[in-house]
Amino acid sequence: MNKELLEEKKMHGDASFPLQVYLAERRAGELFEPHWHESLEIIYILSGSATFTVDDDKYFLEADDYLFVNSDKIHGATFAETCRFQAIVFDLKMCLGTGLDICNHKYFNRMLERQLLLPDVIDKDSAIYPDIQQWIRQLYGKYEMKGNGYELYAKGLLTLIVASLIEHDQMIAPDKNRLNKTNQMNRLKLALNYMASHYQESIPVKNLADLSNMSLYYFCRYFKSVTGCTPVEYLNRLRIAKAETLLATTDKRVIDIAFESGFNSLNYFSEMYRRMKGINPSEARERARLSALNRIGV
Repeated sequence: MNKELLEEKKMHGDASFPLQVYLAERRAGELFEPHWHESLEIIYILSGSATFTVDDDKYFLEADDYLFVNSDKIHGATFAETCRFQAIVFDLKMCLGTGLDICNHKYFNRMLERQLLLPDVIDKDSAIYPDIQQWIRQLYGKYEMKGNGYELYAKGLLTLIVASLIEHDQMIAPDKNRLNKTNQMNRLKLALNYMASHYQESIPVKNLADLSNMSLYYFCRYFKSVTGCTPVEYLNRLRIAKAETLLATTDKRVIDIAFESGFNSLNYFSEMYRRMKGINPSEARERARLSALNRIGV
């Protein structure tokens, strides 16, 4: 299964410059699949709106809103309308100086050790919002242009953002409740990883609850609060994501793709695909084929 749907192992950027910027667009009804990674992430809404979930906290974001995602936080989103957003994903270690650097000791190491956390959101009326907005826009522009020194700009602008958050007491110190949340999230991740590895099999929800050391009732309620869907719906989304890749990249028969993706009925697979993607599997394959032809100029 594509691990980007869950725990991301891929590197954003490369070892020498661990930062990457993404531009995304999601339509109404689509899902930004819940996942987590060690990197930090800054999400900027360009247009439209979305409801983002970070662990079990929900935020409704619209144009010009920012979301900061700390390391290992499960985050995803649902969309009631078309939404365009940027995501800046980076490893905080890129900002570190030498071992004796006081900035490491006072700030960056504490962030790496989860003693200081980025705030999830920044109020548009706050004093630091204009500066944060300006620096993030500059970072995106420098990254896109990739002119001489853009890496220095990126590192400097990220440092400015962190410094401003610290100066204005916007950073968050973990408390007991937050630590309890982390323990719950780690148990939920066991279930999410199991679903990613065994999506082709029949997975009783009771087994997932047992794996997470939760009662069935609490597991189902907690799972939905974090992912925005039931365990069965989430498993179907994983299967549809796998099927979407197979339709676009192989010549396998639709019925074979259905079974390979974990569905035991072609009719149910087609119904789920239409419900989630708005088109049937054959239409999706044709669109992927035409898109590939357009990319190579045929």
